[in-house]
Amino acid sequence: MSPAFLAGFAQLRRLVGELPLQAMALVLEKRYTEAFPEGGQAVTRVEPLPENGVHIAIVSKGRVLLMLRSELPVWCLPGGRIEAGESAEQAAVREAAEETGLQVELLRRVGSYERPQWPPRGDRVALFAARPTGGRLHPADGEAKELRYFAPNALPEDLIYLHRRRIEDALSGRSGVQLSQPFTWPFKAGSYRELIESITRGEQDEREVVKALTRAQ
Repeated sequence: MSPAFLAGFAQLRRLVGELPLQAMALVLEKRYTEAFPEGGQAVTRVEPLPENGVHIAIVSKGRVLLMLRSELPVWCLPGGRIEAGESAEQAAVREAAEETGLQVELLRRVGSYERPQWPPRGDRVALFAARPTGGRLHPADGEAKELRYFAPNALPEDLIYLHRRRIEDALSGRSGVQLSQPFTWPFKAGSYRELIESITRGEQDEREVVKALTRAQ
């Protein structure tokens, strides 16, 4: 066990030891509910999630580049996972090239955005503002159906809702953003991949999924 866990446990023991029985039960019930809201997987975190992905706001002439996903008809920022041994900056340049065909220059790190309820264990992505410096705009096979630049006042309706704030931050010149974006997962599937598989099998209505991902909760 880690020293931090042992220190926290000792603190809880001291607190509980000073309480009458009924209050002790309430404290333990509260701690258990916070850690296991459904009586299942623990979700309470002492520290923020580590960054495991990136998004890139590629901006040209005041417009931002978005991709229409191939597996689901929703628009989103290009991005992907940070690979082992890779920095967030390296991942952003690589993902931009892989998903859009463009070489980019990173202009600044906009911030870090967390989705604590995103299955299976939440995620946290770094967002970069970038400009194209070369290459040819070309949708990645199996990743995107279409790539298109959008003006900030004409974003597509079926844009992943949480990306709207990220685009706003990127286009407004912000940096140093640290934002948690709660999102209640309304599906039975335990991950995004399982969700897409359930649509393919006809077990989940694609229109309902698009609506859930692109509308404010």
